[in-house]
Amino acid sequence: MLKKGDPNAKFYESEPYHEFVKKYSPELYEVFGTDTEEYFRFYKKNYPYLYRDPENSFRMKVDTDLREIGVANYDIAMLDSAITIWERGDKEAAKGERLLKRYTLCNFATPQEYRNWVDTNRDNLFFSEAGGFFWLVNTNVPNAVGNDYTALILDLKAKNEARAKAYEAKKAKQVTALATSRDNPVALASAIRTDANGAKEMVITMTIHPGYHAYATVDEKDVFIKTTLDLTYPEGIEPDGEMIMPPAQSTGNATSHYTGTVQFRQKIKGEGKGEISAKVRYQVCDNSECKIPSTQVLKENI
Repeated sequence: MLKKGDPNAKFYESEPYHEFVKKYSPELYEVFGTDTEEYFRFYKKNYPYLYRDPENSFRMKVDTDLREIGVANYDIAMLDSAITIWERGDKEAAKGERLLKRYTLCNFATPQEYRNWVDTNRDNLFFSEAGGFFWLVNTNVPNAVGNDYTALILDLKAKNEARAKAYEAKKAKQVTALATSRDNPVALASAIRTDANGAKEMVITMTIHPGYHAYATVDEKDVFIKTTLDLTYPEGIEPDGEMIMPPAQSTGNATSHYTGTVQFRQKIKGEGKGEISAKVRYQVCDNSECKIPSTQVLKENI
């Protein structure tokens, strides 16, 4: 038997409950904390509408599209309802298309093609949570229409490659952006980071040229401009607590300085998508001059 302290024991140790929930369901953790009964009630109520997050296979999402029409994803009536919604061609048509492409491995261009597929295979269709929350066909035919994961795998591969390229491009952009000079003594860069628990934060990095300083606070007797950051968020995203400010150097009165490279960190929460904008206003000085106050706007997609 493995004993506590054995280096191999870590593979058998259970992750603390609150850490597990916070990592794999951060939104619910914000609401329910470690109240187990609340999670049971939530999942029992929403079980018919749960599906795997396409961006993170370890997380479950509630399908609000499906909940609106009131049919469980494991009920074949869901396919018929989605086809009918798409066929109507009104403002809800896109919802029907989303549902069909969310719960099948087909990628038909028209609702009629989906109807033909459902009608042809109706007696052999089954819903598989283990298979990815898809409706599949019970058949021995290799790569039968509706059972072929090739497109899904290629799509995931393409997304991963795109993320990797975007990450490398961002790193290259930040390296270039962080170069400073006496003529341009401040460089700013931004990024959205996700920690191991899935929590996100907007990080603004300010690099100040050697010999210069920006102002963290300004004494009422001084005439300098304090560094300020004003963030605006897309619908569905909001700040999670106060911005974490970098440490500043005291000057002997209420004025304090930022020097070198400092970071401003704002935790964020929510399920929205869009652009976070950060307006940064600052003034830098050295021992002989002060630059004209400047404003820069940084933008990041979430």
